[in-house]
Amino acid sequence: MLAFKHPTRASMYAILLSLIMVAITLAGPYLIGWNSEMWYYPVTAIPGAVMIRKSYLFHLDPVRHCRGCFLFSYAYLGAVLVALCLNHLQPVHNITLAAQWLQARLEGDEASLVVK
Repeated sequence: MLAFKHPTRASMYAILLSLIMVAITLAGPYLIGWNSEMWYYPVTAIPGAVMIRKSYLFHLDPVRHCRGCFLFSYAYLGAVLVALCLNHLQPVHNITLAAQWLQARLEGDEASLVVK
């Protein structure tokens, strides 16, 4: 394993890749033109910050924090993938549209019943 043969190089790779992953997950949707709901940014920034912290701890003591950094990277990727998929479905936008439709239906306003 790279962590035991060259711990400094492995830890620098971990920090660099963590920073790149956080930058991609935070700026990526904006750069490619996806509509991002406001909840997406804190949901991806918090695991990103924890991933950077784990990789920094791995840099300080590679042998002790190797497993934690490695395992959390999978948890981080899973959390970000779920956030990306949920963001694509836009639940807040859809719930808002449904609430507006229901309110118009209850008030009897036929003109605003058309879903946009």
